[in-house]
Amino acid sequence: MIHVQASSTLHRLQKNPAMAQEALTAIKQSSKDGLQELRATLGDCGRSTKKLRPGPHQGCPESTN
Repeated sequence: MIHVQASSTLHRLQKNPAMAQEALTAIKQSSKDGLQELRATLGDCGRSTKKLRPGPHQGCPESTN
């Protein structure tokens, strides 16, 4: 999603700088939100694995190794 937004913004940059600035602001917020969600998910997985035996844990993806 962020890649598509950034690519579109690059095309708009010279033709419509105001719209490009608005798009960049949205991209910045989207990436920030995504990182917060990822950190929360990884934090939850780390906490649950410390308490439980090895194996799949609720809310944590299984390893495919």
